[in-house]
Amino acid sequence: MPQDHAVIGTVPPDATPGTVAMVPAQRIHHLLSKKQLAGYLGVTGRTVGEYQRRGLPYFRLSARRNRYDLMAVRAWLERQCLVVRVR
Repeated sequence: MPQDHAVIGTVPPDATPGTVAMVPAQRIHHLLSKKQLAGYLGVTGRTVGEYQRRGLPYFRLSARRNRYDLMAVRAWLERQCLVVRVR
């Protein structure tokens, strides 16, 4: 494993079982819990779960514990959402 990377957990459920996610060490502080992400986005945890079912990227640490990379979430949202400019 490269020195500047850390093992976070397995990748999302559609990946090959046992596949390990590698995240650059400097990005670890951007990983959020579901509650933290919900607060950041201004939605409920249930909505985060629905986004996850729609393809929101996340790291599965255990059966009931996921973490979300803020940069990846923002990129996913930008691809999913229509941004409207208000004048």
